[in-house]
Amino acid sequence: MFLGFAKKLFANSKIQASESLLPLLTAIFILTVVFLFALTSEFIPAKISNLQEANRSIKLSYRGIEREAISQLEAGLRADDNQTVLLSAISLESLPIKQLKEEMISLKERGFEEAYIRVLPELYALSYEKALEDLKNYALSDELTTTQIAIEQLARLPPLTAVEELQENLSIPHDQMVYHVGRVLRKWRRANDKLLDLLRTINKKRFTPEGRLYAAITLISLNAYTDEAWKTIDWLVKIKDEENANRLALYLGDRSDPQSYKVLLQMLEDPENRVPALRALVHYDYPDKVDKVSKYEILGNTYQRFLVLINLASSGEEFPLKDAFERLIEKHSAVLSEFTTALREWEDPKALPYYDRMVKKNPSRIVRVGISQNLRAYPLNARAIFLARKLLEMSEDSSETTFHLKTLGLIGTRREKPLLFNILRKSKDTQTRIVSSWAILNIDAGLPINTPSQPSI
Repeated sequence: MFLGFAKKLFANSKIQASESLLPLLTAIFILTVVFLFALTSEFIPAKISNLQEANRSIKLSYRGIEREAISQLEAGLRADDNQTVLLSAISLESLPIKQLKEEMISLKERGFEEAYIRVLPELYALSYEKALEDLKNYALSDELTTTQIAIEQLARLPPLTAVEELQENLSIPHDQMVYHVGRVLRKWRRANDKLLDLLRTINKKRFTPEGRLYAAITLISLNAYTDEAWKTIDWLVKIKDEENANRLALYLGDRSDPQSYKVLLQMLEDPENRVPALRALVHYDYPDKVDKVSKYEILGNTYQRFLVLINLASSGEEFPLKDAFERLIEKHSAVLSEFTTALREWEDPKALPYYDRMVKKNPSRIVRVGISQNLRAYPLNARAIFLARKLLEMSEDSSETTFHLKTLGLIGTRREKPLLFNILRKSKDTQTRIVSSWAILNIDAGLPINTPSQPSI
């Protein structure tokens, strides 16, 4: 009873104490708030000002890096040797830099004709009035090589530019004309009726198998006379031409439609066409693909076996590939290069852990270069960029360094610019300096050149 009375008395005393302290606590709280407000009113603007100053410094630093890169390409364009000038001109593809306009124009007068042709689309973008006229004239040159180079550049102009020149070249019965004009039209994704009629004629008449292939795939890409084009494709598969089978598989690897899948399964049954078909099928995901390809694992060489396992992995059955890779990586096998080449077909982030493991094993030069090429399929991917930087550290000579710099320039972000700038300033190799400059400018422009790891037909 006494204990209960004591608890009640203590509770009442706490309430009274709290009530008496309440005004004091309130005053302290208000003073604290006022003090903190006064403090932060001075501190926050100062902090914001510091951050803004830091950002300005970073921007100025980046601008300085870009200026150095442009200066290097300017020096390259002014060089006396054709190799340096040509490399600098090629580095400007899709990079119309106004500071270099006069240097690009001067290439023609100085006799560097090929370099001049290769920068004409950039001069056109920079409003050089003679650019289009000159490119059209070169496209009709008597020199076959000059004509081909000029036609290639048309792909970077607006669709259906210089269309009459394309028509005239397509009228020439030559495989390479069908090839180059077809590439431009597929890039544009457009053609006029005259060009379509010329392609249709090439596809139907007794032209070479190679020329008919180029015409057929261009018609399919443009969705014109597709029934006739697919008949040509079926005929090409049946005549068992190994070179054309490789070209066809390269094209079909960029598609995923049922008709293309049907053709690849047909090619798969032919031992001579099997490897190209397996490379292309990696990019397909059909319910019956696993059953169709798995039976060929034990029927071919090591490279074919890897392609089968990668096909399974691309369809969700990755365990066989992981199992084979574990045995391969532990032995540091010489066939690691073949594995890297086969893995190039699987342009999926799921493939990156395999490259990670290989890089950690300090692989041979041929494997490092193969990995670097494969990483070009992963623009802006943080893991791929990290691996590319590691490969750059492993480089044994300027040639390998240049290769990895190209990879960084194709997939990197602005965070790579200080590293690239450091290489630009320190390297004594002209090619390395030019490629690092290109990489800086390509990244700064948002990767207008973003070459996949795969070649294109």
